[in-house]
Amino acid sequence: MQRRGFAVVASLIVMAGLVVGVMASYYVFLSNKNADDKLTVKEAVQTQIVVTPLSLSVNSPADGTLTGDKSVTVTGRTSADTVVAIFTDENEFSVQSGIDGTFSQKIDLVEGINTITVTAFGENDEEKSVTLDVVYNKDS
Repeated sequence: MQRRGFAVVASLIVMAGLVVGVMASYYVFLSNKNADDKLTVKEAVQTQIVVTPLSLSVNSPADGTLTGDKSVTVTGRTSADTVVAIFTDENEFSVQSGIDGTFSQKIDLVEGINTITVTAFGENDEEKSVTLDVVYNKDS
């Protein structure tokens, strides 16, 4: 008789578990339906990283400038927060562009033709260069 009571209790527990499982499944089914009684599809959120190509323009001085000043200020624009190197025959300078991409560096000139190379270094080993000549004539 004790075994029969145990079997009845075990059967009731199994049936209760099935009822709870069916009710939970039905609840999940109902909560996934939209107002039109169509199942909704949840889309995965994707993050898209947009990489802007590196750009470089030198605003000043212009290529071929003739000046009587011992120094010039090299100004330009590139991508934001980019390392910019400025090379002359005599010196090397390194500046960081601002959040708007602008940069500026004063450089001294030597008598005669000064070749200035401006190079911006971007991500993924990308680089852009602009080369220009400025002529310094102290008698100008």
